[in-house]
Amino acid sequence: MILRPRRLAHRGFVDAVGLLIDRSSGERDARARVLSRWTPGTAVYALGGRYAVIFAGTRRVRAEQCEGAPLVRCPGSASGASLSSTAALSRAEVDALLDDGTRPDQLAIVRGGLVETLSLSTASLVDPGAWIDLSAITVLEVTSLGAPPRVVVAPPEEGARPAPSALRPKDPAAMASALSQALGAMVARGELPASALSHLDALEGSPTVASAPAPLGLGATLKALWSSLISPRRRGAPSDELVRALPPPAEAGGALAKLPTQPAKSRWWDRLRGWFQQRVARPAAQRVLGDAQARYLERMIEMFRKGDLDEALRHALPLGGASPPGAPPKPVTWGPPQARDALTIKLQPSTHSTATGGSSLHALLRSLYREAVTALEAEGRFEEAAFTLAELLREPGEAVALLERHGRLRLAAELADTAALAPELRVRQWLLAGEPARALGVVRRHGAFDAALTKLADDPAHSEALRRLWARHLASVGDHAAAVAVGSSVADLADEVEAWTDALLALGGPAAVRVMVHRLADRPERFGALRSRLEALASDEGVGARAERTVFARAASEAKPNEALALAARMLARAQARDAARHGDPDDLQTLRTLVTLSRDAALKEDVPTWPTFARVPLASRPAAWKRTITAADTGPRAVYDAVALRDGGVLLALGEAGASLRDRDGRERARLDEPTHRIVWSDHENSALLLGARGTSWRVARLDVARATSSPWGECTLDCFAQDYDGDSWVVGQEGEVLALDATAGEMRAMAGPGRTPRTDHARVRCVGRDRTGVAAVRVLSVIERWRWSLPGWALLEKPLEPPRPADTVAVAVHPTGITARRSDSGAVEVDRGKSQPLVELPHPAGTQSEVTHLTSSQVAVVQRSPEAVTVLLWSLSAGRSLAELRLEGATAARARIYGEVLMACDDRGRVLSLDLRSGTVLLDLRA
Repeated sequence: MILRPRRLAHRGFVDAVGLLIDRSSGERDARARVLSRWTPGTAVYALGGRYAVIFAGTRRVRAEQCEGAPLVRCPGSASGASLSSTAALSRAEVDALLDDGTRPDQLAIVRGGLVETLSLSTASLVDPGAWIDLSAITVLEVTSLGAPPRVVVAPPEEGARPAPSALRPKDPAAMASALSQALGAMVARGELPASALSHLDALEGSPTVASAPAPLGLGATLKALWSSLISPRRRGAPSDELVRALPPPAEAGGALAKLPTQPAKSRWWDRLRGWFQQRVARPAAQRVLGDAQARYLERMIEMFRKGDLDEALRHALPLGGASPPGAPPKPVTWGPPQARDALTIKLQPSTHSTATGGSSLHALLRSLYREAVTALEAEGRFEEAAFTLAELLREPGEAVALLERHGRLRLAAELADTAALAPELRVRQWLLAGEPARALGVVRRHGAFDAALTKLADDPAHSEALRRLWARHLASVGDHAAAVAVGSSVADLADEVEAWTDALLALGGPAAVRVMVHRLADRPERFGALRSRLEALASDEGVGARAERTVFARAASEAKPNEALALAARMLARAQARDAARHGDPDDLQTLRTLVTLSRDAALKEDVPTWPTFARVPLASRPAAWKRTITAADTGPRAVYDAVALRDGGVLLALGEAGASLRDRDGRERARLDEPTHRIVWSDHENSALLLGARGTSWRVARLDVARATSSPWGECTLDCFAQDYDGDSWVVGQEGEVLALDATAGEMRAMAGPGRTPRTDHARVRCVGRDRTGVAAVRVLSVIERWRWSLPGWALLEKPLEPPRPADTVAVAVHPTGITARRSDSGAVEVDRGKSQPLVELPHPAGTQSEVTHLTSSQVAVVQRSPEAVTVLLWSLSAGRSLAELRLEGATAARARIYGEVLMACDDRGRVLSLDLRSGTVLLDLRA
């Protein structure tokens, strides 16, 4: 029977009994998706090109976001009859399949618009545990950190024979007396207090404790004393077991004193422990256990001398080296070493030392291992030679060089990664191994392009390959200017460099103008192709166009003059004369004179008019703040939740559930993006953005290509906080107390890099995070408040100081990569901490208002103050300690403000959008959404 179901898949939230995961995307990916859903009781079956994951019960899942097609029990008309299907089958369709012979234990799969059935009874059951490689995991023997439990001795049974006399001390009183004399000598030298001997009086038969309960025997007492003195786990105080084993002091009055659960630390006990370990425990252990270790070493050395390298390497001991200066000595291991099962390079740090040996033994082993490396390399056993270098001699760099020398390139690259060698070396090894993607990953995580290029200076082929790889990656993340700079010297990238240049010119901005000048200087015949760009720059009357013409004049002055540059300068000079006369800015007049000189046009030089100029005073230099009020009646049709200024004077608006809108300077809509947008994460290159839609405690994230005006969903995630800009390559966020850098180029949301020093901790939270091109800072809260700072690229830790104690009602709400932190109290007041050497900046807090910090820079902070009547956007100078601009938005209940260089952008929930030039106090944009 051929059945064409009406619905081909499930939609929305469903109660799934399992998942059907397709393996066509790759076995590794399919297994990862299976493991992400596996819990105890889950069964996994292999069905040809699919995995069927059957849950122990039903799970509530969202069909569109599942790792595979959900399997849902679809009921039929008959009571109890149902089928597990990947589509929402109707009762009639289920009945038709059952009538056709389909059994209820079979799966109904929709494929190509038709239903086919698969039986689990004939499928092979898969054990997902076999997929996990445990070869790199070392199982460690552990012991309790507390004192051993007290041994409870049962009373002897009637007729039981006593213990042999050989097992009982022959003269307990003499042994106790000797111990008492040794401790008495320490008291006489002032190393112990006199009260330390009170516990030992009973061992000598003191009558003052006759009425006390019988203590443990002398053997148990000495065993407890030995265990407490040599134990490396309990420093600073005797164990409960030892105190209970010793008889009570005379002052106890015949009764056992109550023991504290945590004995107080005692300096005399530390001295006693040290004396006992040095004078008694260590020599005795070296005599007893050191002999076993010595025999093991003798056998191992004999294996090396006989040339039995297979067994010798299995028994060989790694050379851990001495402890760092100031570090405590490594504890002694009291058992003989164990032979390894396989020659696996683990590079685990040495944590213990042997009870025997010294510098002479260390030198002997080093000599033996070096001889073994030479012999193994001569025999062609390169992997074992590398093992000896890396694991035994702890010289992974030499091991990598050996493997590379003998053509084991992939193994050399893997060892370089395992040993965490210098990033530039790892990049080179992965390029030699023929895996450029792995090399690119190292470059991205550590910012190692320049260092790797230097490392490859003597290898032109791989140097060019690295340039090609990095240039294409830079172009993919929107950094076209850097892509052009890196890829220009690679011959086979000429067409791609041309395309990147065109994309940069289309985007505009200072970088595009510099590229235009370089192109005209190097290839004058390209003037015709660039004429339209020059005409657009000449016709633009905005502040950004005047700044770009200034960039053109400066760059052209440094280039070799030619006719193409002269023609371009002539076109721009006329436009510059128009704008300079209109604004009267002396800088604009100077740019005009430069362009006229570059044009090499004598007539134009004579025709340049003169006019009075005046310097515009920046807001920071004005005696009073810039102020403006927008009345409650002056509103737009829809709320604006966030806004970003574009290079060409336009704006990107976040309209909430209505999506995102790209607008021209005059408010005309270029494009509408159907992605819920409440926040915008803007790219440093100003050609892409992340659109965030609020979904309760989660965020729905989409990626926007500004040039193409297209967007695509990326995923959903729950975040503590996030940076409000990114570099196009990675996005820094805080999640469950951990700081992460999400890979913005990946198809799914995953961490690409990060500090790796803020591990996930229950109940921890990252309060705020800030970044720029040079660094990242974050404030993390657990039992204490931590402010972390890292440098970029590479995530090198700069500092992790504890924040100074603050009142309990203040919380960090914003942080800058330099460490400047803004805090807000429960009452709504805001203060900014600029560091220990700078006074605390307290912002004004009118009564009845609540403040929100929306943007923090190294010199300014933008704050939104809400009151019942209006919202005020306040721009505050941290250095001057005063307000620079105040925008009062009457009738609004929410607003946001951002600082972009010298531009302040503000928007509110009444549809009002305004941008202000902080240099001149000019309103650049004023529209109603």
